[in-house]
Order: sequence, then C-alpha cells, then structure tokens
Amino acid sequence: MEILRSVKNPSIRRLISLRHHRRRRAASVVLVDGVRPTQRALDAGLQLNAVYVSESQAVGDADAACDWIESELGSAHVGHVNRKLRFTSQGVYERIAFGNHSSGCVAEFSAPDCSVDKLTQDLEPCDSHVFFLVIDGVEKPGNVGAIFRTADAAGVNAVLLSDCRTDAFNPNAIRGSLGAVFTVPFAVGSQEEIKGFLSSRVQHVYSMRVEASQLLWQTELCERVAVVIGSEAQGLGERWKQWDCDGVTRDVAGITIPMAGVLDSLNASVAAALVSFEAARQRVAHDQTES
Repeated sequence: MEILRSVKNPSIRRLISLRHHRRRRAASVVLVDGVRPTQRALDAGLQLNAVYVSESQAVGDADAACDWIESELGSAHVGHVNRKLRFTSQGVYERIAFGNHSSGCVAEFSAPDCSVDKLTQDLEPCDSHVFFLVIDGVEKPGNVGAIFRTADAAGVNAVLLSDCRTDAFNPNAIRGSLGAVFTVPFAVGSQEEIKGFLSSRVQHVYSMRVEASQLLWQTELCERVAVVIGSEAQGLGERWKQWDCDGVTRDVAGITIPMAGVLDSLNASVAAALVSFEAARQRVAHDQTES
C-alpha cells in the first residue's frame, strides 16, 4: 500500500493550498477533518474526491483498509471510500489536517450547490409548523457552526445565511457543528434572495433586536415563522426592517431576550439556541393541545 511521505507530492501540495479559504472556494471543494463529520458528509451524499489517513491510524493491505473504513465510517461506505482512500506519513498528515491532528482522517468533497434556488427545489413541503433561522452578516465561523448544531438538535427546518462574511464549510464551522452543516438544509444568498425565499413560505418574520420591546417569551413561534439574528459586531441596524409576504410589504417585528444583568445581549449562537428551542417548545405544546 502506497504511503505519501512528501509534502512535495502534487496531491499533498494541492491539499495544503486549499487550506486558504479563497483557494478552497475557487476550487469549489469542501475539506472535512475528522471521522464523524466525514461520515455526516458521506451520509448527506456529497461527492467524495479523496480521503487521507495517517499511517498511524491504519496500515496494511486492502483488507485492513476496508476494515478501517467499516469500523470508522460505516459499512455502507466501504466500497466507495476504499477507492478514494490514501495513506500518508504522520508528518504529512499533520500538514494537511486542521487543528486536531488525531482526528482520524481528512476528506475532500466537491462543494454542493448551496444557492437559494437549490434549497427551493430540495426542501420538502412543510406542515403548519415551520421555523427558519436567518443568520445575517455573521462573521465568526465558530458561531455559524454552533448555530447549525443547535438547528439540528431543535428541528429547525432550514438555516438561511444572509450576506454572511463566513461560510458554513469553513473548517471551524464544520468542527463547531460536529458535522451538522451536512444534516441541516441551508442556503446562502443576499438579503433580497432570502426575503424572496420566505415570501410565500412563512406568515411572520421577526428580528432579534436589543432595543425591541416585545419579549421572546411573548412571541408566537409555532406557526410558519422565520427569525433573523444579526452579527455580534454590528447587529441588524437598518437591515431586515420590512419584507414582502405574497406581494404585500410588511414590517419585521423586533423581539428581544430579557436580560437581568448589566450586559444587553448574548452571543449570536446562544441567542439562536434560545429562540430555536422556544419555537420547539411551543410546537410540542401546541401539538399536545391539539391531540
């Protein structure tokens, strides 16, 4: 079994260069570090280009490689992954891996289409309870990852990234989400594209604002709703003041989380968690009442 031992190898040099976010985006690829996120990406059907594994993780013949894939990535992926599996020396692996060098593997996938149009095609019809999270202008990939992890746990129908300064496939976002960026439907677009998507899908759009007087706990969230959360640095400002619902311009109501201390706001990912689980709580309570 061949083991790549030099960073001068063309495949390794290319992989190292793709750690630069602009080159990664230009090449339309996603780099995934770690066994669990890689499994999530495989389960989601992303097109796999290659999987790199350190010789310290698994060495031997083809049968040993299949055993490693089955134990780490699942039996459903053995045939597919085995054709794409490449082993490296530990030194080379440390050059291509992001952060934790004991993460198990580095996988390269072709970037999927994350446009609003593609989400429109793929999103299954929703029932009377619909909840979308809109993340506007958020710049920290760790926050984006944490929001996706919350969205997966709380049953958010989709996450919509509006004019964000980072992307969901940033290595920090993937790591922070534990692979939830591959399990939660999402789209990336401009503010106007996101508004267009919501126009015929929700009844109400709310924005999280420090200055709002309406409390989160007093807000009906169990119908067809979208909530917008802005960046920590700038908030929403004049953005998301209005939206069009089936051709009718409506105001976006502001809601706030009550703060008992000195500070007036929470981390964006924490705010997203509170509003997502409040929506889930209301949905469960509504269903129990109906039954």
